[in-house]
Amino acid sequence: MGVGKTTVGTALAARLGLPFVDLDDLLVARHGPIADQLRDPETFRQREADAVRSLDDGAAHVLATGGGAWLDPESRSALRSQGEVVWLDLPFNTIAARRPAGRPLWDARVQERFVARRPVYALADVRWVPSGDPRATADDLAAALRRDRVRVQVGVGYDAVAAPGFAGLQGALRRAGVGTRSVVVTDDRVGPLWAGRVEASLPGHALDWVTIPAGAQHKTLDTWRTVVDSLLALRVDRNTSVLALGGGVVGDLAGFAASACLRGLPVVQLPTTLLAMVDASIGGKVGVDHRRGRNLVGAFHQPALVWAALDTLETLPPAERRAGFGEVVKTALLADAVLLARLEAGPVPVRDVVARCVAAKASLVSRDAHERGDRALLNAGHTVGHALESAVGPGALRHGEAVGLGLVREARWAVTHGVCTDPALPDRIAGVLGSLGLPTVLPEVDLERFHAALAVDKKGQGDRLRIPLPTRAGDYAIHSIPRAQLATLLEP
Repeated sequence: MGVGKTTVGTALAARLGLPFVDLDDLLVARHGPIADQLRDPETFRQREADAVRSLDDGAAHVLATGGGAWLDPESRSALRSQGEVVWLDLPFNTIAARRPAGRPLWDARVQERFVARRPVYALADVRWVPSGDPRATADDLAAALRRDRVRVQVGVGYDAVAAPGFAGLQGALRRAGVGTRSVVVTDDRVGPLWAGRVEASLPGHALDWVTIPAGAQHKTLDTWRTVVDSLLALRVDRNTSVLALGGGVVGDLAGFAASACLRGLPVVQLPTTLLAMVDASIGGKVGVDHRRGRNLVGAFHQPALVWAALDTLETLPPAERRAGFGEVVKTALLADAVLLARLEAGPVPVRDVVARCVAAKASLVSRDAHERGDRALLNAGHTVGHALESAVGPGALRHGEAVGLGLVREARWAVTHGVCTDPALPDRIAGVLGSLGLPTVLPEVDLERFHAALAVDKKGQGDRLRIPLPTRAGDYAIHSIPRAQLATLLEP
């Protein structure tokens, strides 16, 4: 009481274009003054639970409840089934200074009651500290609650969510069936930046932390073994989930470790790079590199949830952020002509970029979970890209940069060999990449190492390689090409 639920709720409903419902007003209309009803607390709580259930008619609204509604297990279950629950949290002294005296439960035990309720309030989906201005609080809360959600329908399926930040993660974990104990795997660059925000978003959630060195050069079996050893040392059980907080390297390592420990622990992907958000975190492909090539050791292990907190991109170095657009251009070429045209026209808001790429990849993954058909199209640019990464050595090319170069080279090869009917496509791809600050000219390449990497590409079948090639933008198909013919992939 006194925290401003009704005022903030009314303003929030206006921001979201939804009706506002005050549970106390509903109870007063049905049963008379709240003070009179509270003389029989048991009956009052049952009426409250009945009123909450009566609102479960599928119509969207913003509801302000009494402070005790969330304490009752029956009401709590009903509220959770209807949507996300926000806890407006202020210190007791701040509330007392507002002088909410005269309310039925503002009595000698009010502070004791305030302290006792906090652990149960912490079970809410979102904890929010209101600012002094209810309108500003409503603006901030509305922004935090707006998110794009795509269902990836593989097995039981899971949500891939693009959200402004980590607010709402706890409720999403619960809806995904994730327990209240997790081990967060992160790296020594991302962890110091975002560990506090993750912990703050998961009150009451038991968290352990495993930190690995940052950098693609650490995506190895040795690092994977370290993560597995750490998980086992923490005595994880089948109800323990692994939260992968970081870019594609962390996501791949943590997902692969989760797939192996106890024959499979739930993994939740919390991508913090653009490349991981639009591609690596979705679809369940996890693994590590081998000295013979990229991603040669791994598994398919679908996440229970993907939660892309877009504000993590604010701390991403500009070069890393640009590199992520290599995968964005690939997705646009394959499956989103609108996004491709928007990228050619100028900057696209990152939220739109992530949402559209996630939707496109989710569609492909849902049709082909284990890459036996259309999903293999997502390897566009990767045949050349992975071989380039192996040939130039660790750190010389970022993955997204390599994929972009791969898209151009594969398109040029397709034009030269009569596969692509649009001779302007390679230059069009290069133009988009260049406008996004990505390289379009090949670095110095050790051709022997390049062809050695092609020889062990996991898409190989005998003396042939299955490679996605374009007929034109938006029309890619898998071609089985003799390896000998691919010797000219790097030629102008």
